[in-house]
Amino acid sequence: MTPIKALFGLFLCPYFLWFSTLYYTDIIAIFFVLLGVSFYLRHRALSSGLSFILAIASRQYMLAFPLAISAYELFNAVKKRRQLNTSFFSSSVAASTILVWLLIFNGFAPAAAFEHRSVPPVQQDLQSLNPEQLLQFWNISAFLDRLAIDSSLYFLACIGFFYVLPECFLFPQKFRKQPFCRSKAVIAAILLFLLIVFTPTNCKGVVWEIAQAMPVKQLANVLFYGLALLTCWRFYSVNLTFWMVLFNAGIMLKAFPWDKYALPLIVILWFLKAKEPAHIVEIRPEQSQSNSSAEQLVSQS
Repeated sequence: MTPIKALFGLFLCPYFLWFSTLYYTDIIAIFFVLLGVSFYLRHRALSSGLSFILAIASRQYMLAFPLAISAYELFNAVKKRRQLNTSFFSSSVAASTILVWLLIFNGFAPAAAFEHRSVPPVQQDLQSLNPEQLLQFWNISAFLDRLAIDSSLYFLACIGFFYVLPECFLFPQKFRKQPFCRSKAVIAAILLFLLIVFTPTNCKGVVWEIAQAMPVKQLANVLFYGLALLTCWRFYSVNLTFWMVLFNAGIMLKAFPWDKYALPLIVILWFLKAKEPAHIVEIRPEQSQSNSSAEQLVSQS
């Protein structure tokens, strides 16, 4: 029943079927990301890396997925004091191919693309990606101005609306097992501060339309906060999905706030959900784990 419920949950996201009928590269990129994740779970590192390279070539923001896998592998290697495996290197190489496209385009896209269509200011330059600015205190304000923090917050709200809420109704038993802790209270406070300072504005998509239909304007911010908080609490445990959500939200720092950018992650989350009884156990073929350890990892995914 889990795969059927996961498929139903995916269909609840309108962008999946809608984009499947349009000539958008997003679905092509999602296909390659899905292949990359599938190969990764089956320990076919080379095929996984090649799939991610093709995904990034289709849509640059697919970069988040090989980065997430690399971070996940690195985190586990450090935590468990073991050597890095081939999945880390294949994902890292795949992620590094974004540099090739930046060099070819001399930016995020060819100059002709900026001339023929309107491009949000946050996507027009690479300056905000320069880590040297963080070392200069007086440039921090300018640095933040070039980042769309509100886009990342809106992205978290979209994941909450299109994935966490449906999962809560389709798999309620998972949420009954998540206790409240002090760390979650800290997350709630930090998120509230960020949403007050960087309130999402001029967004696009279903969640934004629902927010605009609120009778009181302040209720829109309450909606964004509640949905984003659900997402943060849902992916509180540091596992593969945590890194995927983190890096996808990070990519949104250089993107226009639009629901459609959440679709790739939503597809992968439902795919992992459908394979939940097996995928966590398969990720570590080099480590023999007892059944109790495997069940603990599954419960954390």
